[in-house]
Amino acid sequence: MRVGDTIEFTYGVIHNVYIHPTNDCTQIGSIKVGGALDSPASYTFTEDDLGKEIFFSCDRDIHCENGQNMIVTVASTDSDITDEDEIQSTPAPTPPPTFPLGDGGSDGFAICFAGDTLVDVMDERGTIKVENLKLGDMVHIGNNKYSKVYSFGHKESSIKAEYIQIHTTAKTKPLKLSKNHMIFVVDGNNHKAVPSFMIKPGDELILTTGNTTNRESAIVTKTTLTSGKGAFAPFTMSGTIAVNGILASNYVSLQQQESDTLMIFGGTSTTNWKTSISMQWLSHAFQAHHRLVCSLSTHFCKKETYAQNGISNW
Repeated sequence: MRVGDTIEFTYGVIHNVYIHPTNDCTQIGSIKVGGALDSPASYTFTEDDLGKEIFFSCDRDIHCENGQNMIVTVASTDSDITDEDEIQSTPAPTPPPTFPLGDGGSDGFAICFAGDTLVDVMDERGTIKVENLKLGDMVHIGNNKYSKVYSFGHKESSIKAEYIQIHTTAKTKPLKLSKNHMIFVVDGNNHKAVPSFMIKPGDELILTTGNTTNRESAIVTKTTLTSGKGAFAPFTMSGTIAVNGILASNYVSLQQQESDTLMIFGGTSTTNWKTSISMQWLSHAFQAHHRLVCSLSTHFCKKETYAQNGISNW
């Protein structure tokens, strides 16, 4: 490619395009070319790109690691370009193993934490693994507040599943959660719940450690793909939970788009509208009848049963 040339990317809503100055799948300092709803997205090469190899990548999930990236060499004239180095697609490595997670698999709308995720309960047990959490437990949700666990959307101790692992500057163990599970990020003076696949280095998460009412935050340093044993999705009356000292939602984003609010789609793939309805509010409202039943009949909800795959029979 030459200075002044434009490259165009056409893709579906589960993809995006970023430039990685690191020339690998590391997302630090990545430059957005197009988001999930921006297709077709384009980039015009400038003088600043001259003589460089420009690394384009899809930053959704582990798409880059699975080969959805390309390197473009930028030259000043046609004579400087060879067939071999004009555009290089890096060979796709052997994909990491994936593990089923409920009926939907790891690509479905799983709502889970790994079994070794830590939570704090309001009794003599203190900090325990989420796999040891029970219906009726009062679990920490931050600001020295606790909320009752009234259900498990998923409860399976033996399954081995694929998770996104979030590393931060906090002195807490990395958090493993399914890719659509929502976690809270700082948004100016407020916070919002976004699916974990949207989390990038530099994002600010809310810490729930300590007993003060002033919440502290931690900066995301990297996200990786990992596996973990067990899949647990405790539902609390508040719709939130403190896991590994970080504030997370009980819920999953019900859409694949990179948005914390509900997207409404029109008659074409490029026609859509972003509403002001947060996915956290929508999911919590959807569970209102479940919470009401469990508030009126604790005995009934404590008899909750699960299918063979660990999904609640509620």
